Amino acid sequence: MADIDSGLPVRSVQDVDERLQSKIVDFTTPSQGMEVDADNDAHVKAKLRDDSGAAFGVESNPIYVTPTDNPQDEIHDFDVATAIAKDASADHSYSPAAGAKIKSVHLSASGHAKFEISFGVTASEVLKYVYFNSTAKPSEEFTFPAPITLASTDTMIITKTNLDNQAQDLYSTINGDEAP
Repeated sequence: MADIDSGLPVRSVQDVDERLQSKIVDFTTPSQGMEVDADNDAHVKAKLRDDSGAAFGVESNPIYVTPTDNPQDEIHDFDVATAIAKDASADHSYSPAAGAKIKSVHLSASGHAKFEISFGVTASEVLKYVYFNSTAKPSEEFTFPAPITLASTDTMIITKTNLDNQAQDLYSTINGDEAP
């Protein structure tokens, strides 16, 4: 007599051909069971709901996704224009090899400067943004509301103008990701 009355099957080396089979089914409709394909992969449909029972993935209850790793190479295209005379300009030009998503720019000068950002088809770029710095805030970091998509035929140009009363260095960095 067994110490515990158990319903689990007892298996031994002699009965290895006997298998315990189970099936996941809908409690109210047993014919709606889980499918298993030829590769023995189970197929299950699931509905995600919050604590109040409202479905996730709808406009009123979206699912937020935060990427943790970017498989594409990052772009950090740095440029320094050295000893730019008063009222003179220098261009920082970036053309991606296979396309890019530009997320932000970093602009800096020790004195007053103007930074104009143009982009579009190479040789037909359109001015889109203008920034000014000050001696109180010599650097400006601007993240675009949505990444700027550049094709391999496009160019981004940052025209840096020295507005100070003497020559100075003007800095810019274009940040983003290469296109897949």
